[in-house]
Amino acid sequence: MRRIVAILCTSMVLTSIGFSTPITASETVATPPQAVTVVPQGDVVHVFCNRTDANFDDVQDAGDSPAAWLIVDAKTKMVLSSMNFPWANVVASRPALLKDDLYVLVNDSVHNYSVSNMSLKRTKFVGTCAALSLTMDGNYLVTSYRPNFVDPGKLRGYATSDLSRTSEFAAGINVQQTLEINFNDTFFSYTLNEGSFGSEDGTLQMTRSDAPDGNDTVIATGGLLNHMCPSSDSSHVYVTMTGTHEVAEIDVALGVVSRRIPTLTTGYDGPRECLVHDNRLFVSTFSGDVRIFDIADGALVGKISLSAKPEGIAIVNNELWVTRSFELDGYGAEINIEIYPLNSTTSISASNSSTQNRSGILVTNNVISVPEFSGNSNVHAVSSLGKSYSLSIDSSGLIDLKGLIPGVYVLQSQKKNLTLSYQPIH
Repeated sequence: MRRIVAILCTSMVLTSIGFSTPITASETVATPPQAVTVVPQGDVVHVFCNRTDANFDDVQDAGDSPAAWLIVDAKTKMVLSSMNFPWANVVASRPALLKDDLYVLVNDSVHNYSVSNMSLKRTKFVGTCAALSLTMDGNYLVTSYRPNFVDPGKLRGYATSDLSRTSEFAAGINVQQTLEINFNDTFFSYTLNEGSFGSEDGTLQMTRSDAPDGNDTVIATGGLLNHMCPSSDSSHVYVTMTGTHEVAEIDVALGVVSRRIPTLTTGYDGPRECLVHDNRLFVSTFSGDVRIFDIADGALVGKISLSAKPEGIAIVNNELWVTRSFELDGYGAEINIEIYPLNSTTSISASNSSTQNRSGILVTNNVISVPEFSGNSNVHAVSSLGKSYSLSIDSSGLIDLKGLIPGVYVLQSQKKNLTLSYQPIH
């Protein structure tokens, strides 16, 4: 089978604020237009693409494309299989996946496909819904039923055994994603209610297994909510808020907003989706980047810039997969997924300031800490043109770079050499 993946020889565009990041290469997996969701599953990654209908007439004209599903080998990045969904309104951004079963919303029905051969197994009419999810035990499929954009919706449960409806619960306006987590042997179920467009009245509903039935906690986050993810230990849930340009952190045990992390976006270029990895919060934004925040203090510590607007993101085998969903200067469909390797040198940790064992680093502030250079009074930076600059260094190994112009240099001392790309942020 032909491998549909391009290995890029250029460096990824990753800027860091306050610490140094290695210069690494990226890969691109070719996809149909408007990939929006990436779902890891064992040794493969599922990619879902929206339907593109340029003039929104519900007719497949020349240049339009149906929603699509790709299964990609997580290691080789080969597209193992792919299919187009029917020409219909497919909610590609919120599918549900369990072993050999994919559930996806197609018009007003749930379509259940076999993962092994991508064949359609069964369908179930569910009405107009905005999202699907599965309970942690896999026994129930949950639909987010949205009657319209102004009235409260409902959560409806269906047994995965036969897709019979088993339950119904009240939800908020523009009900969207649901999330179930286990924290300290208590199950918590969160429902994201986007709220009324233009009203900034989004809410989260939270139900816990040790509370009486129907005793929901409604967390008034405000804002226009878009996506949520759990922390690594499930003690917190993070919610992207496009209207107020922040991520709300929810304390799971207390059921309250414990803090708000500004995403530093503006206008219509706000945060989209989020994930937590290695003490960092990754947030895709319509500013055309993925922003990286230190969970400890909420500080913006890095940014991966793209030439497109991203939606879905995922970390697979310590690599960040980023969808290129929309054109950077508009909302026309873009193509492909970009993949960025992550490693310990991009982690937020006590060792972050050290450059030990790094072959190359990107520096965006005017100083760099190189402890292994400490004790040297003679440090030089040699440019790519061979020009040498003498740099000052203190006893702890802190080197002042303000005398350099942006570019690539080799730092030289009596003990070792270190390559860096100096790109100061002003």
